[in-house]
Amino acid sequence: TLAEILVERVSGMSFTEFLHQRFTEPLKMNHTKTPQDKWRDEKRAGLYFPAYQGQLPIESVNVIGTGGVSSTAEDMVRFSQLFMGQGKGILSNKVVRAMEQEEYKKGMWPGDGDNIFNYGLGWDSVKLYPFSEYGIKGVAKGGDTALQHAILVVLPEQKMAAAVLSSGGRSSTNQLLATELLLTVLKEKGTIKNIKPNKSFGKPVKVKMPQDVAKKAGFYGNSETNFKIEITKNGELFLPSNREEKYVYTADGSFINEKGTSKLNFVTEKNGRTYLRESTYKSTSELGQSAMTHYLAEKLEGNVLSKKTAAVWAKREGVKFYLVNEKFS
Repeated sequence: TLAEILVERVSGMSFTEFLHQRFTEPLKMNHTKTPQDKWRDEKRAGLYFPAYQGQLPIESVNVIGTGGVSSTAEDMVRFSQLFMGQGKGILSNKVVRAMEQEEYKKGMWPGDGDNIFNYGLGWDSVKLYPFSEYGIKGVAKGGDTALQHAILVVLPEQKMAAAVLSSGGRSSTNQLLATELLLTVLKEKGTIKNIKPNKSFGKPVKVKMPQDVAKKAGFYGNSETNFKIEITKNGELFLPSNREEKYVYTADGSFINEKGTSKLNFVTEKNGRTYLRESTYKSTSELGQSAMTHYLAEKLEGNVLSKKTAAVWAKREGVKFYLVNEKFS
């Protein structure tokens, strides 16, 4: 990663050496390693996959700066001390505060809403739901490889943290567990009176939709896929990912699903482009609730190819291309 390259160029050490000298050794994180370290595989958590019988081989990620550091929950909460004013000689308070700044507001953003993803520097979230509901500052960072998943949630002002690591599952589920652990302790300490019930947008009340809203239908795309949104004349919206789920037009100009857990809005940004804004509440039995507010996709306008371009691509149809110049790892 770029971070690895910068660290190695400036420090004159390998990224692994720098990690140990500046972080794991001072914090006594004795079980935090990278693939460049020598360690016994039997000390690592076993990996399994539903479609495969038996234990899988050890998973190693060569891109150390993004998924290549293996650790334990205990070591991760030791690491969390850095963000509670206990990192003397490792990270200055100035750096810690800078990491917690609301960087997400510096670019195009869908507005304030309950969210588990509103990034700072390094942190996935610096205004973490549901702690924001209690006036408590929470920050979180998750990580996922193909088979291993982790989350670290820190409440800096409360001097509290929870880390959940798993073989299998996903970091978002781990985050629900970490959140529930912290809320339970906050209640036991008397910091909060009660754990608040799960939220929703309520059962939607359908109203007559203005005719021009139907023009928002069409093709939308994001970094992973593109899809077609359908809007009927009587104010019903359907997403192709779930044709059984219907969204209805409501008085505030948004479309809400029948369960009241998901809300869609069409927003035209300063750049003149139209985006689909999605706000969702997702509840998991016994583990609480997560929330997300983001731009799900951008409206794609028609792009008519020139005859010359179309002819070039026509010649490529049916031809196989092989990637030959990428590093094997």
